[in-house]
Amino acid sequence: MSWKKAAGFLLGLVLAVVMIRFVFTIVFGLLSLLWTILTLAATLLVISLLVYGGYKLLSSSDAQSTVDSSLGTSPEHSSGVGGLKDQYARGELSEQELERELERELNE
Repeated sequence: MSWKKAAGFLLGLVLAVVMIRFVFTIVFGLLSLLWTILTLAATLLVISLLVYGGYKLLSSSDAQSTVDSSLGTSPEHSSGVGGLKDQYARGELSEQELERELERELNE
C-alpha cells in the first residue's frame, strides 16, 4: 500500500469518526433537551397540584366555618359553651347552674 492510499484511508477514517461524533452529539443533545422539558413539566404539574390541593383544603375549611357560623355554633364551642346553652334551652340547667358552668368553661 502506498503512502497516498494510507493517508487517504486515514483521512477517511478521521472524517467518519468526526461525522459519527457529530451525529451522536446532536442526538444526545436533543435527548437531554427533551428530558429537561419533561422533568420541568412534571415538576410544574406537582407544584400545581399541591397549590390546588392547598386551595381546596382552605376553601373547604372556610366553607365549613361559614356553615358552622350560620348554624349559630363554632367548632371550638360546639361541645363546651354551646352544649351548656343547649342544656339551658332544654331546661336541663337552671340560670345559676348555667352561670357557674359558663364561668368554669371560660376559666379553662
